[in-house]
Amino acid sequence: MTKPQPEDAKDKDVAKDKAAVKDKEAVKDMPQLSISSIPKPKIRVPRIDPNTMARAQAPKELPKDPKLLADEYIADLHSANWGGEETWVRFSRLPQKSHAFLRDIDINCTLANIRGTERALSRRGRSTPTSNTLSRMLEVFEAAKLANIVPDRYTYQELIAINVDLLNFNYAHDWLEKMVVQGIKPTIRPYRTILKGYSTVSSELDSARRLWHEIKTKIAAGLIAGEKSDEVATTVDLLTYTSYVAAESKAGNFALVVGVLEEMDQAGIKPDITLRNTVLDGLVRHKGLDAGLQEAELMEQSGYELNGYSYTTLLNATIKEQRDEEIHKLLEAAA
Repeated sequence: MTKPQPEDAKDKDVAKDKAAVKDKEAVKDMPQLSISSIPKPKIRVPRIDPNTMARAQAPKELPKDPKLLADEYIADLHSANWGGEETWVRFSRLPQKSHAFLRDIDINCTLANIRGTERALSRRGRSTPTSNTLSRMLEVFEAAKLANIVPDRYTYQELIAINVDLLNFNYAHDWLEKMVVQGIKPTIRPYRTILKGYSTVSSELDSARRLWHEIKTKIAAGLIAGEKSDEVATTVDLLTYTSYVAAESKAGNFALVVGVLEEMDQAGIKPDITLRNTVLDGLVRHKGLDAGLQEAELMEQSGYELNGYSYTTLLNATIKEQRDEEIHKLLEAAA
């Protein structure tokens, strides 16, 4: 026989039954949901740049063969009209392993481009050689040295010339000495380059004179090679005479200039219009317009035709001296 439950237990069971009934009724009243009625979550898809995707999918470019890169550089160097900046950029991009496939002529052309264009621009007043130009040329030289490319006289000529452009005359002489120590007999060209540099600086007149005598001594001793052959130079050439005459004319030493002109005549070397204009310019600067007009008349009597530089030199003097009557005469003669 089941023992009757206490009254409080009965009350608890009744409460549970009532709560269950309420839960069932609440479920009936809830709206019925289906899969289609459930809202879809919003998924944010990141935007992909097609260019980035293309780069990611593209295969990595394999490094080019050093010889192929050198061959491409050589072909462009000798065919394209590169300026100094372009030449430097192209050379600096070459890997070091490519340098071994360059020839001395390629190094010399690279040096000439880097220096030559700078110099050409300076003549038009837009740029001048700088220490940066020299630094780039020295880097090319060192790269060639590491690649066992032996410098020749043209290599040294470019390094001498850039130092003269920058008025670094001591360094120019150092490079000339290095050429001789290497066993290369220099032509007259590097000596002339330094002499020409001296002629532009009044304070270097004594240096110009010492170098002038050194040139003549070395020629007499057979220590200077000919310009176009392996033979020795036998006489000073016209361009070197012009450089020395420029130095003495700039200083106003016209007695010495006359002596040089007589020496040229004995050697069978005729002065050209450039040398005579150099003398004309010096006379006008030191002795004035009248001396310049006398020289110009003597030039014409000797068979020289005055050119633009001649007339410009004389016109500048007439303006400076306020000789209006001579200005009209010169303008008519130049027309």
